[in-house]
Amino acid sequence: MVESMRVLCFAVALAVTASAAEIETREVIHEAGTATANGFFAAPGRAGPFPGVMVVHDWWGLDDYARSRARLLAGLGYVALAVDLYGDGKSTEDPRKAFAHMSEIRNNTPELHARFTDAMRFLQNHPKSDRDKIAAVGYGFGGNVVLQMARNGLPGLDGAAGFYATLELREPNPPVHKITARILVCHGGGDPFVKPESVETFKRTMQELGADLRFVSYKDALHGFSNPSATRLGKSYGIPLKYDGPAERASHDELDKFLRRLWDHAGPAASKVPD
Repeated sequence: MVESMRVLCFAVALAVTASAAEIETREVIHEAGTATANGFFAAPGRAGPFPGVMVVHDWWGLDDYARSRARLLAGLGYVALAVDLYGDGKSTEDPRKAFAHMSEIRNNTPELHARFTDAMRFLQNHPKSDRDKIAAVGYGFGGNVVLQMARNGLPGLDGAAGFYATLELREPNPPVHKITARILVCHGGGDPFVKPESVETFKRTMQELGADLRFVSYKDALHGFSNPSATRLGKSYGIPLKYDGPAERASHDELDKFLRRLWDHAGPAASKVPD
């Protein structure tokens, strides 16, 4: 029995080592709007090209969680860029600073658009990327951003997935009468930051615009449900944030299926989110 356990542990260690060896990661610096972006790039270790996925951070900024999502996507056979929308790699765990960073860029629509599209162009131009296959996934504030870009009809964006995203979207100018990007929303059913009427308005708008939408709600899940740091941050600052393991694993599977359906991508099977 002991020997069997040793063999099993050794096999697991080899699998983890092999998995890590198959992924290459590096910090990247590029111009984004009027800022200098400090992004994080992750890709399979083998030759490409691969479909590209942008990872857009929550209001905390480009942190370890956003980087971990990029690594996860690289393990599934995508090139991923964790985007730095705040510029200069700014991130914080202070909600007051996070709100200030978020408000500054959210209230400057042209600059937000420029930073997003410049990051998208950087990913498209990478030698390992298939520039004609680009999607974006975002969390919280970042979820709202990627859904807004889909709502704006951003050329070249094939899909947008928002996790615990705020759902109030602005009317683009000029108007967009049909959304061509496919959309996935993974929503916390108990999220106090998203009102039920906002959910209904969002769904109705997507239907009117002919969007291919999959909307999944996880009962009682709160804001930040897929981020393992959410509970700690919520307790520290008295904010209704909470990690939910089952919701994280279910939403991870939804994202994997969404991206595969998007391009019929035959990458490796989805790696499981740890229990």
